[in-house]
Amino acid sequence: MNKKGIKAKFPFIMLLSIIIIFFVLFIFNYNFSTTLEDNSNEYQITQMTINAEIREDNSIKIHETIDVNFDVLSHGIYRTMPKYQKIAYLENGKEKHETYEIELTDIYCSTKYKTQVSSEGYVIQIGDPYSYADENMRYELSYIIHLGDDKITSFDQLYYNFVGDGWDTTISNVTINLTFEKPVEDRLVDFYIGTNNEDIVLQVPLTNSSVSFTYDGTLPANHGITARTLFEEGFFVTEKQSFVVDYVLLGLTLAVLLTALIVFFTQNHKKRIIPVVEFTAPEGITPADAGYIIDRASDRGEVSALFVYWASKGYVNIKDTDGKTIIVKIKDADDKMKDYEKSIFQAMFPKDVTEFDLASENMTVAKAINSTKDLIKNDNEKFFSSKINAFKNFYLVIFALMSALVFYFTSRQVLFVEIGIFDCILIGLGLFLSAKMILYAQTRKLTMGKFSHFMTWLLGLTFIIGTYVVFAYFCFNSYSNPLYNTITLPILLFILVVLALAFNDRIEGENKEVGRILGLRKFILLTEKDRIEKLAQENPEMFYDVLPFAYVFGISGVWIEKFKDIEIPVPKWYIGADDMLRIYISIRLLGSLNAYNLALNRMLGTTFGKIITIGRVIGGSFGGGGGRSGGGLGGGGGGRW
Repeated sequence: MNKKGIKAKFPFIMLLSIIIIFFVLFIFNYNFSTTLEDNSNEYQITQMTINAEIREDNSIKIHETIDVNFDVLSHGIYRTMPKYQKIAYLENGKEKHETYEIELTDIYCSTKYKTQVSSEGYVIQIGDPYSYADENMRYELSYIIHLGDDKITSFDQLYYNFVGDGWDTTISNVTINLTFEKPVEDRLVDFYIGTNNEDIVLQVPLTNSSVSFTYDGTLPANHGITARTLFEEGFFVTEKQSFVVDYVLLGLTLAVLLTALIVFFTQNHKKRIIPVVEFTAPEGITPADAGYIIDRASDRGEVSALFVYWASKGYVNIKDTDGKTIIVKIKDADDKMKDYEKSIFQAMFPKDVTEFDLASENMTVAKAINSTKDLIKNDNEKFFSSKINAFKNFYLVIFALMSALVFYFTSRQVLFVEIGIFDCILIGLGLFLSAKMILYAQTRKLTMGKFSHFMTWLLGLTFIIGTYVVFAYFCFNSYSNPLYNTITLPILLFILVVLALAFNDRIEGENKEVGRILGLRKFILLTEKDRIEKLAQENPEMFYDVLPFAYVFGISGVWIEKFKDIEIPVPKWYIGADDMLRIYISIRLLGSLNAYNLALNRMLGTTFGKIITIGRVIGGSFGGGGGRSGGGLGGGGGGRW
């Protein structure tokens, strides 16, 4: 609305929301995938030897020897390993899918290297950025990959891509040597070799808990070799995934939602205020009171409406001459004025002063105006329930806090290992501010412009829903928790915030003034022109009496338009031109007085953000089927740099 300066504040609100949204996108590290290319014309892997020890805890200690021939100047190679992978398998004749988190530790290279970890996976960059590698190089790399619980109840399996399908060049002469830490009965191991046509499946006998496999052909780019064999359930002894935290989060969320429902149905004020049509300004209510009553907010713009109000009550005249607007005192403040009115009036007209220039920068008046906000609130807080308002804000805080906890603990188990508690708190803060934006629009529904009201609602709602959608997008497909933290808890929390926003903090009781104020607003908006004309004939001062109230309602333009073709007398308290539209325009300018700005300048604060730079992982394999090359866990790929 005009008196609240919504038009001035709205661009800031929009900009702040956009900044928050982009900040969340940085936090969630949204990356667009790229298609792997065949770069075999730049380098080739001429030989690869993989020695792997399969341990009882379902981890694999791997040592890779990679011989590379470079056709172009290169610093070295890089290896990638996906952090999360989904595989498909058959259990009792039914195809099932599971998603696994893979952890890489104990990384070592024979030459200079560095590692990087992101939500997508691991990158091991081998080589020196300040020098080029020789044409033919041998790289030795070792690491331990932890596969964790296989989540299969009927059997255990080794299903691993020992040569990942994420390499962007050809690979020749592959040797894979597997040794099991735990004694294994003799059996066959299936090796799936990817080619341009279809997989080649070779079965190699495993004896004395070890097996060796050699492929002397050449694998095309983006093709790999996968080994698979089955064991009885319990062969691998791993720590089972715990859902204790998830149950605690679900229990807390349900408990909070239950208390909110109890408060809503037992304490909430269910009756809505019924407007009582008023044809003139309600007696005993100032424009400043009306401004607070209608949207529970006190703004300095409401004070400017008091000047016209005082003029209609005979306290001042308004003189408009030579481009200046002067408030001229006619009589002193008396007991008919409210305390905050007296404070401003006496600051404007101290002893022996009878005129106040609205363009003057008077610090005393500015301070008096600024201090009236609390006084106006104190006089009119009786129309609202402080308890319900406290509940409303409490549940919005709980909504944001619980969201931060859900994001934090889910990310610990699922995807965003690098997202710390501070980042989750920032997300929670963004959700809280978004909910407050919606609350702001809801509270000021009667005084905001329709477009501003819609956009404020839209931005707040978009951020909340968008945050949860991004969260679910990155987490849901990587998380097999039966509680579905990425869907169930966000839905419950969204219900909580909707419930909190639905609380009605207006008290009906005997406070009919609220109905009178709403009725006056309805009268201004809906009364037809011929009815206005008849009322104006009965009360020529009606236009001036209602004008300051229309101003604080943000609909003064509607009120002026209704009198566009109605002849109204110039009030006795106005000295100057006969154009009443000009009078109103001069009054409206009170909202931007230099004196206001001088006294109420806000200190510019500094904001800081945390930008998380996360390296991209090139490659990564996702499986499928009961067995195929690249269908198992691990593997990854690599390239030259």
